[in-house]
Formats: sequence, C-alpha cells, structure tokens
Amino acid sequence: LVGSEMCIRDRSLIGGLAVYGRPVLQAFGLWQTIKRFNQTSAKSNPPSATIMDKQQARQVLDVEAGASHEDIISAHKRLMAKNHPDKGGSTYLASQINQAKDVLLKD
Repeated sequence: LVGSEMCIRDRSLIGGLAVYGRPVLQAFGLWQTIKRFNQTSAKSNPPSATIMDKQQARQVLDVEAGASHEDIISAHKRLMAKNHPDKGGSTYLASQINQAKDVLLKD
C-alpha cells in the first residue's frame, strides 16, 4: 500500500511538472535563463563575432561614404541615445553601433 501511494504521488508530481513546470519557472525567471542558455549554446557563430566592413558600418550609422570624423561621432551618439541597453535598448544593436564607429574611425 505504501509503494502504490508513492507511485501515485510520483506520477502526480511528474504530471504536475509537465503541466505547470514552465509557468512556475517563468515566474521565477529561470525559464528565460534556460532559453538564453540553449540559444547561445546552439549558435556556432554569434552575430557579434562577425567582422564588419566599412560599407556595413556606414549602413549601421547611416552616414555617407565621405563622412567626416564629426559626422561619424554625431551619428554614433544619436543612435546610442536611442538604443543604449541602460535605456531599454538592445545590447546587440549597441554593440553593432559601437563596432561600426570603431571600423569607420580606425583609419
């Protein structure tokens, strides 16, 4: 009788986790952490690891081919003000904006 009670209780626990596991994990923020870990481990070449060329950098900052040092700095500041992670912006976009500025100011 004790063995059958344990079996029923175990099945109930497993069934409950299957049904309620995700919402409970979401409530504690663990679900997002698990999803991020799975996404980053599944990617073999993250976007930030790619090398940006000057044409891509100009597109990111929305500047012309002959843009001056001041134009590049101004475009960078304008875009970072809108996309900074501390103000709710994307970390990925901020890194792309910074990388674009670095590529264009390297020379």
